[in-house]
Amino acid sequence: MHLQPTALKGDDDIIGIIHSFTFDRGLRISFKKTRVFHISEGFNYLSRTYIKKNGVIFCYPSNKATQKFESELHDFILKFDKRKSQRELIKALNQKLQGWANYHKYSDAGKAFPRIDLSVKASLLEALRKKHPKLSDKALINRYFYLEPDGYYVFALPEEKSIKVYRMSQTIQIPAPRKNLSLNYYLDREELEERTHDRDIRNINGDYKTVWARQGGKCAYCGRPILRDQKKELLTLS
Repeated sequence: MHLQPTALKGDDDIIGIIHSFTFDRGLRISFKKTRVFHISEGFNYLSRTYIKKNGVIFCYPSNKATQKFESELHDFILKFDKRKSQRELIKALNQKLQGWANYHKYSDAGKAFPRIDLSVKASLLEALRKKHPKLSDKALINRYFYLEPDGYYVFALPEEKSIKVYRMSQTIQIPAPRKNLSLNYYLDREELEERTHDRDIRNINGDYKTVWARQGGKCAYCGRPILRDQKKELLTLS
């Protein structure tokens, strides 16, 4: 069986060029799902919005994706098994929040993250009202929320304040690394290996997990904690 290129209206159109490029490599694009946009108009792709304004290209969580995540969190909080503890709720909720934050931390999520924080607080308070219908909002907040030094109320265990709901607004947003457009990362194996090496160090993957665990997540020189999202450098001891 051999693939045959689909007939197009014109060989010079953008989709035709992309189709020819992928076809030569044994791939076929979906013409139903493929569209061409002007960057100033903007488009959504993989839960993010890409748009160019005043000469700058912005990338941020799409409004549709943000609304969908808020709705999922609201349903999750209100339908959480009442037989489970507050600690279990916080742990399960944090897994969802941290997963979404890690996916969008390379984008301009400065508006989406605080928005979700507020939505989570509202959903938690709604769930608490149903659990304690006779208590006022002030009483619920005093009982279940902890006032942090910056004036932010966070849902936390009364007896162990360190067990609290993850604040997405505190996620370290990392600028996307600049690409050298003159290189072909599929052909330049040395460049690809270097990029993979840097990524594994940054994300603490593979063998670097052992180094991280041995140092307790701290710098070997100054002893200060190293955040997982911080840029790291691995040095070989002589």
